[in-house]
Amino acid sequence: MMSKFTVNFVGYHMRSRQKRPAIGLLLILLVVFGSCHKEIQSQKEVFRSDFATPASLQGIEGGVLNNYDGKTVTGFYNNSGFTLKIPSLEKHDLILVEFDLYIHDTWGGNNTGDRDNTDGPDIWELSIDDEKVIRTTFSNSQCLATYCLQQSYPKNYPFHYDAKASAYLTNLPGRCSLVNVAGGTTLYRIAKIFNHSASNIKLEFKDLLKQNNTVDMLCDESWSLDNLSVSIITVN
Repeated sequence: MMSKFTVNFVGYHMRSRQKRPAIGLLLILLVVFGSCHKEIQSQKEVFRSDFATPASLQGIEGGVLNNYDGKTVTGFYNNSGFTLKIPSLEKHDLILVEFDLYIHDTWGGNNTGDRDNTDGPDIWELSIDDEKVIRTTFSNSQCLATYCLQQSYPKNYPFHYDAKASAYLTNLPGRCSLVNVAGGTTLYRIAKIFNHSASNIKLEFKDLLKQNNTVDMLCDESWSLDNLSVSIITVN
């Protein structure tokens, strides 16, 4: 059984990942494994994609490519997502999953909108080997003095934080229903570490969006993803 404990590196810049001091991961391992002293034996990246070309979707089921803000991303998704399968992994104790997540347009976070819950919550999930390790909500709401559509990130639903909490960038343009509106898209740079030792791994990225606008749901709210990386870590 995979440990439900995770570590979230909020705002961790993925492109500088290789320069991260080993002591950082060592401190994380002390938390993951308790008081026992554990040392990093090796770290190896087993998958990386910047989704720049169709070839970058190799190993991915349900992947589509589109342009957002001058870059190619996988998306856009609404009540859908994609699955990454990586076979024949070397022996390891942990996995590190890193990615840039773009939340586009009118996500309402924990808001249900009405008694029938037809307008929320807006949930996003990451499952590893069919176990949900992230099940959270995001909100692109503009917080007023006394009111804000809250979200659960950086924790799992149903925690409550202000809209765009722990975001890396909050002023990106919307994609469709909020196109050219500053703040219509929010970028989250996410890096999480999990216990994992199986020889194969399946990662599923998907949403469970709810909305009253059923005419053009993909334009109303969607998400996309970039710079996906998976690394295996061994300790002793």
